[in-house]
Amino acid sequence: MDGLDDAAFLAMDLEWLGAPRLAELFLRWYVEFSGDPAPTALWHHYVAYRAFVRAKVACLRHRQGDIDAEWEARRLAELALRHLHAGAVTLVLVGGPPASGKTTLGGALADRLGYTLLRSDRIR
Repeated sequence: MDGLDDAAFLAMDLEWLGAPRLAELFLRWYVEFSGDPAPTALWHHYVAYRAFVRAKVACLRHRQGDIDAEWEARRLAELALRHLHAGAVTLVLVGGPPASGKTTLGGALADRLGYTLLRSDRIR
């Protein structure tokens, strides 16, 4: 299984318990010490996934008569949606003829916007 998925579960719990900065710090430590180059969009995806799993369980508990579980499910769904919005992926494509500055422009955009640069000449 993906280690980041497990780490995101703990991060989601930390955020749920009122420590969102600690959750983010923990994920940064995980990436640093594990060497996992996962983008932050993937962190958000996993945290959202885990929050939705918890929301589903809360919905089942509510259906079984736990009145407080409705409030819990709503808060967990809101947490998941915040992470889905924060983790939205943006794709910027730069094209042009050979030696027209695509790599230079792409690199400058990636640096300025904090994006990951993927170059087709390296990927090929």
